[in-house]
Amino acid sequence: MNQVDFNLAMQSVIKDHLNAPTEELIMNVTASRWEYHNWAISGFEKILEGRKLSFDIYTEKFFKEKIVEKFSRSYPGWADDIRKMMNELIENGWNLSIPLTAKNYHGSFECYIDTNDIILQKIIESNCDLINLKCSRCGLSGDEYISDGVCEKCR
Repeated sequence: MNQVDFNLAMQSVIKDHLNAPTEELIMNVTASRWEYHNWAISGFEKILEGRKLSFDIYTEKFFKEKIVEKFSRSYPGWADDIRKMMNELIENGWNLSIPLTAKNYHGSFECYIDTNDIILQKIIESNCDLINLKCSRCGLSGDEYISDGVCEKCR
């Protein structure tokens, strides 16, 4: 995409999202960052610049809290384990320059990291395995049958 097209696309995002809640825009440029095109992120950031936030949204700690918040709304049983995974990633060198996406796919927690760092990949893999053994609503694991991320008790 050339610069003119980039700017036109960004301006369209600004027009469409100018009245969006600040919290939604912050989520879009943090925990959901890699789900959008660069021109969309630039548009969200321009809107946020105009709102003159009094805190820094571009830190690993802030990203961690936003990704936990993103999942804890719908999947509270996974929140503590996602927080633990994010802490472990940060302790082992993950930073905002390394794309990380997470989602619930048909009741399964999926997380992807775009790096060749084997340690970070293993952290993602082992934590996803652990999270997927737990009920997304209550966090219990064990002998309970879990289908679509929900145990029998929570159905």
